[in-house]
Amino acid sequence: MTALFKKDRFDQEQEIMEIHSFSDIIKNYADMCYDGEYKQTEDDIHTTLHGFANLLTAHAEKMFETHRKVWSLDQYSSGTSDQPRFTAEEQQESFDFYRNIERERGNFTDGC
Repeated sequence: MTALFKKDRFDQEQEIMEIHSFSDIIKNYADMCYDGEYKQTEDDIHTTLHGFANLLTAHAEKMFETHRKVWSLDQYSSGTSDQPRFTAEEQQESFDFYRNIERERGNFTDGC
């Protein structure tokens, strides 16, 4: 299914601005915990911070997808080049990076 509207640089800018808003939310949480206005256990804070990290990871993946669409990269490219976009070593590094993220999330084990 194709999107109703083509992604453009303004979509990228909007997604970047959303990061700034999220940063303000994190600062507010930190200030409330520091000032003692919002009582949290160490476990609560740890869980909250991991939740923030998961939200940022998801947003970064969304931003990367928009970036690829705007600049017609990877599967969105209309070009027919015989040259691979990445070397085998670069592809392996990228795979390892995302495999490690999924391993941290518990979605990947070395046995599969």
